[in-house]
Amino acid sequence: MDRLLRSVVVSWLACTTLVGCVELDGAAVSGRELGLAEGDAQLRLVHASATSGAFDIYLGDGEAPRWAAITFASVTDYVAVPAGAVQIAVRPAGAAASTAPLFALGTSLAEGDRVTLVADGVVGSSVEAVKFRVQAVAEAFAPAEPGTLRVRFVQASHALQNAGYDVGADGTVEVAGLAPFATSEPAGLAVPASPKPVQLAVHAGTPNRRLTAFTLPATALTEGEELLVIPTGVPAVVPRDPRGLALLLVGRGTLALVRQNPTLYLLPAIPNAAGVDLHLFGALLGGVQVADEAGFGSLTAVQVPANRSGYGLLALDGAADADTAGAPLAFALTGTLEAGERYLVVASGFRGDCASARPGVQVAVIRDQFATAQTASGRLRAVAAAADAPALDLGRFPPGDNTPFTSIAGLDGLAYGATSLAEGTEIPAVPLNPALRPTGTDTAIRFRFGSLASVDRVLAVIAGAHAPAAGDVGPRLVMVKAANSGAWTAQVVAPPQQ
Repeated sequence: MDRLLRSVVVSWLACTTLVGCVELDGAAVSGRELGLAEGDAQLRLVHASATSGAFDIYLGDGEAPRWAAITFASVTDYVAVPAGAVQIAVRPAGAAASTAPLFALGTSLAEGDRVTLVADGVVGSSVEAVKFRVQAVAEAFAPAEPGTLRVRFVQASHALQNAGYDVGADGTVEVAGLAPFATSEPAGLAVPASPKPVQLAVHAGTPNRRLTAFTLPATALTEGEELLVIPTGVPAVVPRDPRGLALLLVGRGTLALVRQNPTLYLLPAIPNAAGVDLHLFGALLGGVQVADEAGFGSLTAVQVPANRSGYGLLALDGAADADTAGAPLAFALTGTLEAGERYLVVASGFRGDCASARPGVQVAVIRDQFATAQTASGRLRAVAAAADAPALDLGRFPPGDNTPFTSIAGLDGLAYGATSLAEGTEIPAVPLNPALRPTGTDTAIRFRFGSLASVDRVLAVIAGAHAPAAGDVGPRLVMVKAANSGAWTAQVVAPPQQ
């Protein structure tokens, strides 16, 4: 078994990776010092308000914007301005110069100063801790030692309380206790330059706990760089949402928007396997065991660096029986894993040998693509993972005895391996009481499950053995709630008679 693991590790360490960053078009940092006249300072602006549209930025008494239509996650070039007092006004893009500004700021610049204005907060809010603002961040980085760069954190997410930053994700929080709109030390943190991406773990709350992680691209980790790391957005929405928590990296030669590392939710649904050991292999990760004797319907979350080539997933029999423990059940490739995304990974089918007539273990990777717009109803997406079942209809039945099976549009005729609409089907806010029936028949298996709230997004995994043998888990629904923030949860639902 050791030889097998080693060979898998070696093959997967050869994979290429996709760093979770997006190089943005439009105005970018010029990366050069301006030829300043005597008495001048330098000024630029970063749009870091994930909930806002484009801005026009006015300097002094100008009748026209100095920077026009500046969109989220972009940065202007530096401009030279005379030292002394300067007035900055922010208006919606295209608004007349006479329009009342969204925010006005007066600041004083000394000769030779280099200042980055950071626009953050929520436009329209009157709550002091949340409302829109422009911060003047003086770039007073200490000189970078050979082989290093300097990194300063500008905490632009109003939802991150007591934020801490662990460069390298090694358990050491180098910058801690940043409140919303606070900045770390002006000199910046010394970070080794790196030819490879580097992990950054973010902690938050009281007590401080790891919240998420990001992959810093090697292009931002060059020797001598002076890098502003600006957390923006909020963790209360799904990470792929434009308003989701992200990092904006702004340097002298860097501009990147980095989404959170993808998260895999691993779900064993093998009816005749009491426990499953799960291992992941790939570049930036190596080989790690992520689940030990995970039971049917249990959910294991693991956050990994984004990877164009994906990762290898090895499922081993975790049974205590010495004759079967450690036997391979399946090896599968996850495919591309993108930053900001979440994936349900379902291992289904049957443990067996070559003589078994029942389908062997297969792995399916389902990306979270639920519609995020909120209505009065929650949403349900079906995943057919009962390997020995015919095509099934997933419906519901009204409360009471002997009530009729009621179809749910779009959830009919689900063959093994199929999923329903990616955006999910809207479900009325009444008890779901799901039921399964073979397509074209009147015989249904009934379950009991409560109502979906309007914010609920549920993956209903049709699992278990349709025709169970001795020791098999029979028909089940595994209801996976895909929460907007925080960990997903799974509930195994059995028919009442079982």
